[in-house]
Amino acid sequence: MIFKKKQMVRVLAKGGILTPSYLMNVLDIVKSTGTRHVHFGSRQDILFLVAQKQMPEVSAAFDVLNVSYIIHGRKESQDQNIVSSYVSSDITSSTPWLSSGNYLNVLEHFNYQPKIRVNIADPKQSLVPFFYGHLNYIASTIKDYWYLYVRKNEKAIPERWPMLVLSVDIGRVSKRIEEEWSTLNRGSLPDLFDLVQGTLEYNWRKPEMELQFELITPLEYEGFGKMYNSQNYWAGFYWRNNEYDVDFLEEICRLCLRTNISKICLTPWKSFLVKEIGENDLMQWHRLLGRFGINMRHSSVELNWHLPVCDRAALRLKRQIVKKFNILDVCVHGLTFSIKTKPEPLFSTIVIEKVPGIKFLKKFDPFVTFRVLQAQNFNINTCKYEEYMPPMPSYRLPEVLQQLTLKFYAQLLKTNEKQINVPKIDKVDKQIVYQCQNCFSIYDEKKGDPSLGIAENTLFVTLPESYCCRLCESPKTVFKTIFMSHLIKNANA
Repeated sequence: MIFKKKQMVRVLAKGGILTPSYLMNVLDIVKSTGTRHVHFGSRQDILFLVAQKQMPEVSAAFDVLNVSYIIHGRKESQDQNIVSSYVSSDITSSTPWLSSGNYLNVLEHFNYQPKIRVNIADPKQSLVPFFYGHLNYIASTIKDYWYLYVRKNEKAIPERWPMLVLSVDIGRVSKRIEEEWSTLNRGSLPDLFDLVQGTLEYNWRKPEMELQFELITPLEYEGFGKMYNSQNYWAGFYWRNNEYDVDFLEEICRLCLRTNISKICLTPWKSFLVKEIGENDLMQWHRLLGRFGINMRHSSVELNWHLPVCDRAALRLKRQIVKKFNILDVCVHGLTFSIKTKPEPLFSTIVIEKVPGIKFLKKFDPFVTFRVLQAQNFNINTCKYEEYMPPMPSYRLPEVLQQLTLKFYAQLLKTNEKQINVPKIDKVDKQIVYQCQNCFSIYDEKKGDPSLGIAENTLFVTLPESYCCRLCESPKTVFKTIFMSHLIKNANA
């Protein structure tokens, strides 16, 4: 925290989605504290600083309006915002069955506030990272079913949940996993999977293939653009200081209400988008930008940067690098950058990590250096980073980063331009069988059940509802999924 006697308040916007009226209410409370600007966080939330003595009245106002918020840094405030790629829906191509309505349907079924990070993303977009959460749901090619990748912490590699999860069950599955999260901390994903499968009824399917991602360059989210398969427009807003004036945001809300726009969407890149702007209303938006002197033509080297909130040193470093990039005409198309000053999950292709030196008077750090990391194969979905250069002073960073951009474009020549397979992320690669909970007999899909005339490789889900256990004649609903390795381990115990 860089401001003494002030606290950071995070207003949660589920899925990064705000209504203009909701945002107006939040801004009214922000203004009442004398604060004139807000920030947007990487978890698609709203952040602002409040004097400690003002917190009781701010908390009371939020409670009256039923606004979800947390006070940053307090141990009792462990709630997390749900991140989604709703913001990219309808502005780029997407998974065929996935629409704005599908996102809203998923979010509607979260009847609790998560305390672990949940991400809900379309694999065909590049605006929202896939593995920035503990629970990462990624749309499959099967309608309304999602892959789930579980990530223990920011240093762990995501592991795939053995089953696809139905949209309407994502909230229930997430809640149950969170309740048993300690199982993962002291055990493994198979342990957690067995526990959840044995205590929760939900709709699932076995995945037909491993998840694949297309090679998509990061979306330049600023300016005006045409909606995908629509005559309407979207507008993206970014400010280089990562601060947004409250007065400007209030005018944005009023214009949305006047022109019947129902949603404002936040991005993880500390910016926001407004979608479904009618062609006849474009002039009103240009007038608003002119009144506030808003420039929507920032250099591409300034976009797709992730900085810590309210970190003036990180902002100065970014400006130093961007200024040099502009002088050198460095091309960064297809790359993303971040400055890391504290432990957190990474989601950019290039990371500049601060290496503390020796502080004088517990304040000045003249020996601070920075090391440069790159995502393995420049693919952030591997969640693996390699050191490109050892720690160096800040003045060397622009030159080193320019070399790294050239390395990126050189390796693009060897990459399939249409599609890439994500390197196999540590997945649960164990045989799953179905166990009767009454007599503990097993149905193995590979072997089938010859005694009942069921052929080999017959999926359990395809068995008729009249199927019964061959030993105790219990109905099909009594069977639960379990790892074969766990049966063997229990038998040997």
